[in-house]
Amino acid sequence: MYQFTMIKDANKVKNYTINPGESLTLAASWKGQYSWSHNGATTAFVSVSPATSTTDVVNDQYQCVADTFKVIVAMPSITTSTAGSTICAGTTLKIPVVSSTIFTAGNSFTAQLSDASGSFSTPVIIGTENTSTPDSITVTIPTLPDGNNYSIRIVSSHPPVTGASTNGLSVHAPPVATITGNSLFCPGGITILIAAIASIYMWTNGETGNFISVDTIGTYSVTITDANGCTATSPAVEVTMKVLTGDFNLDGTVTTIDLNLILVQFGTDCTCVLDITKDGHVSMIDINAFLQNYGATCH
Repeated sequence: MYQFTMIKDANKVKNYTINPGESLTLAASWKGQYSWSHNGATTAFVSVSPATSTTDVVNDQYQCVADTFKVIVAMPSITTSTAGSTICAGTTLKIPVVSSTIFTAGNSFTAQLSDASGSFSTPVIIGTENTSTPDSITVTIPTLPDGNNYSIRIVSSHPPVTGASTNGLSVHAPPVATITGNSLFCPGGITILIAAIASIYMWTNGETGNFISVDTIGTYSVTITDANGCTATSPAVEVTMKVLTGDFNLDGTVTTIDLNLILVQFGTDCTCVLDITKDGHVSMIDINAFLQNYGATCH
């Protein structure tokens, strides 16, 4: 005599959707003996927490009855954007991060920068935030070759998700800010300080031209902005006034005089004319000729 067991509602196919890190209990639809495909369990119920979408099957001992469970892990999406299409090397900025879900504890978001062609074959890490709820990532753009097709993307760790990239970013090296000119000026005179060529200038004394005329002792620097909107600040230049003294042999007497006290007029090269009283007569002479005639030396 043969014995038959009638099983109702067996051989079911069930679909489930869970978020990364979530657990799900799967139950066979009949009573009997069981064998689960993913781990060989022999119980009627199993708990699963797959990292990626998977399919689990439970069979009876005769392989006659089977339930199929399709578990879809809804991987979150990550998107980001930048404030503009042009970024200057060396710039630190915050990049917004938007995710479709909350990530698991211990997650970190990493911002990656592509090469100039937009390829992420060897991405450069430019910022990291350890959080399960993304908001923004602070990044610093390194010094790179100029290019107009860089991309930035965000990658998470728990679960591992690679976000969509922002394409077509222009990255430019900052300008080199320099100041040329004489850092000494003569009493009553000026010196000219000249900045490197740029689009916009801002000197520490408030002037906005390519050069400034300086007649005051002090420290001067300039911040320049190039055509790409990238900025740089020059090293400071200390401007001082030239001090001259001379040893003069007049009528056999050697006298050291502070020339700054008796100069009447200076040119840009510190030549001057000078009133000298000698033998009761006042004469205006060129200081250079005076030095030659009287054997004086300037210090």
